[in-house]
Amino acid sequence: MNRRSFLQQSALLASGIVLGSWNSKGLLAANSASMQLSVDVLTTEPVRAVGLIEALIQNSNLSLKNLVYTDYQLLGDYVGDIVVTTNGQLLDYKKQNGDFAQNIAEISQSLGLPAQVQNPSRLRIATAVPGQKAEKIHIFHKNTLLAELDIRENNEVIDIPASHGNLQLSVQNGRAKLRTASCKHKTCVKMGSIARPGEQIVCIPNEIRISVSGIRSSGVDSLAF
Repeated sequence: MNRRSFLQQSALLASGIVLGSWNSKGLLAANSASMQLSVDVLTTEPVRAVGLIEALIQNSNLSLKNLVYTDYQLLGDYVGDIVVTTNGQLLDYKKQNGDFAQNIAEISQSLGLPAQVQNPSRLRIATAVPGQKAEKIHIFHKNTLLAELDIRENNEVIDIPASHGNLQLSVQNGRAKLRTASCKHKTCVKMGSIARPGEQIVCIPNEIRISVSGIRSSGVDSLAF
């Protein structure tokens, strides 16, 4: 991956792409109402999963505001599945009636979920929710998740293996900051600390990005599969 493509990918994926409308090129359709929706998928077929969810949202005439799309790869063995919340409530699409629940069940079946998967992609399409509280620090090499840390737990030194050496991260009092980096100009170290959802630190030479994610006030964690 070259420097330009890594920088573009980091800018889009670390804090999420805010989408206004979903057209045939892959942007989600949204209008002016205020329904809250989140769809999280762990799958080895990310392109097909996004296409199925795109078609569902287009055909369901859902009332949605800004939608945020994120994805990254996980390493290891996981149980692939799909998790959906509407207005902060978990949707039990396997038991609930209604067209939307049935359509989610059909997507799950089409993707062969739930199932044991190796090195899956984790996709998320959700309405942007203001006032999120910082909860996690995510560390990525390229677009692969290396580690997930609780931002509320203090860590003096966290070693991060990178493309050209190592970086050291510290988490103190709800803020994350790079202490040292093997890159030449140390721009990533000079970025200072991050603490709010969506903020990130990027080291382009080492292809490392560190981002803060948040939790909604409802307390529903749709990342737990």
